[in-house]
Order: sequence, then structure tokens, then C-alpha cells
Amino acid sequence: MVTLSPSLPPSPPCSLVPHLHSTSIALTLVRTDLFMVMCTCRAWRDAARVQYAARTIFVPAEPDALLRAVRAAAPGETIRLLPGVHMLSDELTVDRPLRLLGPGADDADAGSVHAAGCASDASHANCSCGAECVTGVSDVSGGGGGGDGCGVVCARDAVLCSPKHVVIRTRSSTCLSRLTLCRLGDDVGYPNTVVFAEASRLFLDGCRITCGGGATSVAEALHAFDGFAHPAHALDACACPAAQQGGCRPPVDSQRLDRPQAGVWVGAAASVFMTRNLISCTMGPGIKVYRGTLEAEGNTVAYSCRGANVVANGGKVRLVRNVIRSAFGDGISSWNDAEMRVEANHIHSNTGSGVAINSVGGEVRITDNYVFDNAKSAVLFVTSQAQQALNCSLCSLLSSAAAFHSPSPIHTPLIRPASHPPRCHSQSPVARCAICRLC
Repeated sequence: MVTLSPSLPPSPPCSLVPHLHSTSIALTLVRTDLFMVMCTCRAWRDAARVQYAARTIFVPAEPDALLRAVRAAAPGETIRLLPGVHMLSDELTVDRPLRLLGPGADDADAGSVHAAGCASDASHANCSCGAECVTGVSDVSGGGGGGDGCGVVCARDAVLCSPKHVVIRTRSSTCLSRLTLCRLGDDVGYPNTVVFAEASRLFLDGCRITCGGGATSVAEALHAFDGFAHPAHALDACACPAAQQGGCRPPVDSQRLDRPQAGVWVGAAASVFMTRNLISCTMGPGIKVYRGTLEAEGNTVAYSCRGANVVANGGKVRLVRNVIRSAFGDGISSWNDAEMRVEANHIHSNTGSGVAINSVGGEVRITDNYVFDNAKSAVLFVTSQAQQALNCSLCSLLSSAAAFHSPSPIHTPLIRPASHPPRCHSQSPVARCAICRLC
């Protein structure tokens, strides 16, 4: 053990081991709020900021430029995508800790809750943020044609596109912030998704995700975001997104109908945290959890063209304050004993049930949700572990309401409709559920 004399003046930490900052950043998780060790010493904190800022790579909007940048990046570096369409000819695999930031993502806030990008108005004239908009985005091949659509892309957005069956695959701690991710074409592979969290941790903040389906250009595919003002904000009744107007075009080929495309796929060895994201018009589930861990807060998942908006096939899922709406199927579907926490979400306008629990095991807690305007029951489940309390069902609750299928008969009414339904669906519930446990 070596001891230092108290009479010797302490040396600045940076001068002792100047390379230690790079090493520590490379081995630490990419979320900035996890760098708590830097709070103990201002000199270390300032040195880490300088070192981190020096390790930033700027990627222009050129074909495959991002592929080359990721392959050449060292662990812990930040890759900033300049505005434009970043077309990829191959799958982007992130196998080292990296941050991929779009325009508008601040270094200090990339790991915190940040608002998603801007949205276009109904006339496609300009964005709510005041930035210029450009039309005629490059097509699938990366050429200059704009296609038939009049798609609008904010001039400050970074649009990441690929015709492969996976656009981004993450195998290490990764942060994606302020990006627009679009999967084009009908390539076959497993899994078939835009973002595949295969292992480690993934942090998604303020991103927009969609599948092009039958779209012939990037501009046409990005119509999926028309009418959405902000993630986690319910749409105005007058606003009609492109999915309702035909902007979301699923493939018509009979073979393509068997190839669903998910938005975010959470693998068995992955842990994903999502906040302030917009997932719209995917050719399959907006979010698919396959035995992994997902925590989603303040997101909008809408217009899944095939099946539920959120599908949990095992694993652990926590959904808090999300808008889950307008799926061609159930809003949320749980399978294979998934552990679900569904809290304070708005689940509505789905062609199936609001929440469907399709397994006899697992644990499900559904609390303080607004479930309304679904074509079928508000909640449908066949599990003995479901717990539901203070759920609000509006417009779509019939006298049989939730159509619960329980292993044992239920002798008490689960939902009591009000005598006079309120006009404002967002404030006063038509019915309330209070279920402690079904055995």
C-alpha cells in the first residue's frame, strides 16, 4: 500500500492518467445520466466533457456513409447524423457502445427525455418548429426522384433508410436520439423489423419509426407521420393521419401478406427503454418483445397494419403514459406468460380488444388506463394472475363490457356503466373496473 505525504500538493486528476477518461467512457453505459462518478470531482467532470466532445463524428447524408462511420468508430464515441436521407445498402450493426444522434439532440440531454422532432400540418406547407421543409426526398435506390408522393421532410431531420429486413441491429449499449427510421422494400429475414435490440441495452429517445410497405419512395413512406403533432399527445378529432387517408399502403401481393414488419423488436438478451417516440404504420407490431425487457414511457404507437400495436411474447414489459391506438388488431397483446405492467395509457380505436392477455400464466397489472372506442372488448384475458383497477372505458363498453374469459365463474359485476355517458371522454369515465384478483 502506497501513501502520499499530506504536505505534497495534490496533482490534477487529468495530469495523472490522461487516457483514463477515454477508457472510462468506453466502458461505461452510453446514457449520460449514468456518469454519476463524474459528479464527485469537477476536474474529472470537465475533463470528461472535453474528451467526450472531441470524440464526435459527423456523418453527411450520403449513401452508406453511416455504415463506414460506425465500423470505424471507437467504443464510447458519438456519431451525429447531418440532416438528409441516409440510405444504407446493408444492415447497420452496432456492436460497441455508441450514441447515434440526429439534428437537435443535445449532448447534455441525449440520455434524458427529449421532445421528438417537428411535424407537418395538413397542407404540408411548413413545420411547427418553423424550419423549412423539402419535398422530393430520394427514393429507395438513393436516387434523386421524389416518387409519386408529396412527402414532406423537415430540413433538419436525419432520415435513416434501408431496404434490408433489419435497419439497425444493436448488440451493445446504444443510444438513438432524434432520428427518423424507415424500412423500405420487402426483404425476407428474421427478424423482420426496423430496430432490432439483440443484446445489451438500447435507449430510444425522440425517434420516429415506420415501415414503407408498398411505398415507392422515402417521401411516400414518411406520410405515415402526417397528422401527428407530438408523441404521446392524443390526436385531434379533426386530424386524420395518412394511415386513414391511404398514406399507409400495405403490400397487395399475396406473398407479402405473410411477411409482417415490426417497428422495434426486443430480443431475449436485450433491455430497451423508450421515451417520446412515434411508431406509425408498421406492417406488423409497432413493438414486439420476445422474452426481453421493455420500459416504454410517453410514446405513441399507432396504425399497425397487421396485428396488435404492442405484442409481448414472454419477457417483462412496462407501459406508462403511452398512446396506443388504431391498430388492425388488439391494442396490446400478451403471450407466453409475459409479465406486464400497463399504467396510465390511452388505448383506443383498435379493431380488436384494447388489451388481450392470451396466456394462462404470468402476471399482469392494468391500472389507471383509458380504454375506449375499441371494436371489441376493452380487456380480454384468460389468465389467473390478472389484476385490474381504475380502468376507464369510454364509448365502446357494452353491457358485457370487458368480455372477460376466466377459468372460474365471476359472481360480481366487473364494470358498472354510468347512466349518463359524459361528453368529454378524456375527463370522466363511462365505467370503472375494480378487480383485485381472479383465481
